[in-house]
Amino acid sequence: MSNKRFFIICGIVWGALVLTCVVKYWRASAFLRDEPSLLEIRDRQEIAKSFIINVEYYRKNFDEVDPANFFKYYARRFKDNIRNTNVPSPLPTDSQITAKVGKIYYRKDSLCCVALLAIRRHYDRIPGLADDSPEGDKYDSFPLIGAREKKTDRFKIYAFGREHFGNWQSYDEAFIVLNSDLTQTWNTDWNLITRENWSWNVDDPEFFETAPEFRKYRDGYLFEYEKGDKRIIKMDYLSNRPDSIIRKYYPWAWRILYDHKL
Repeated sequence: MSNKRFFIICGIVWGALVLTCVVKYWRASAFLRDEPSLLEIRDRQEIAKSFIINVEYYRKNFDEVDPANFFKYYARRFKDNIRNTNVPSPLPTDSQITAKVGKIYYRKDSLCCVALLAIRRHYDRIPGLADDSPEGDKYDSFPLIGAREKKTDRFKIYAFGREHFGNWQSYDEAFIVLNSDLTQTWNTDWNLITRENWSWNVDDPEFFETAPEFRKYRDGYLFEYEKGDKRIIKMDYLSNRPDSIIRKYYPWAWRILYDHKL
């Protein structure tokens, strides 16, 4: 085979591989090009802000236990580069991370949802403290469950399983990986309370009717509860409390929720 023919064949193969990658990316990122409804635009903003105030609450009340160890993760720093010496961040949460929701999967009545959330970590350098992103800005993504009584209400938010993807280079990359995992692979989860395995994809038509997490449990839904070391705990995050309580006792959280956009 001549060198010219060899390079032509290599070029064709390379072009086909590149085209395949482009097509796969285009399909995987299609959901990011969907035009959200006005309801979803509002819900995206409110869910992102709710995440921020929950993290800030644990930063201010670092001795309190986060039942799911979910929000408190972003409220901490590490002392002297030692991983087991967690301390609260000395800087406000909204100056250190930015939250963004890229897609919401709604139940038919829009009263329950699964939201795809991404976090951009842009920590300031603080002498004596380390963080999780020494190379600069990094992006994490994970799903949240939302629930409310009326469509005009702000969603109460909860951790959804243990899905978490970290250290991506952009919001889009973080969302694409998470969405692909939640919709294009058959997920299996183990519920610690009911002790049962179940398989799911969030875009399945019957997802909200069949997933155990959305089953009624005690005075709420199963996703509102977490199994602790000695008892089952109902998660009562700051963002899920009535607006009247937040406005009266947590004015800093009220300002984040209603006085500015992320």
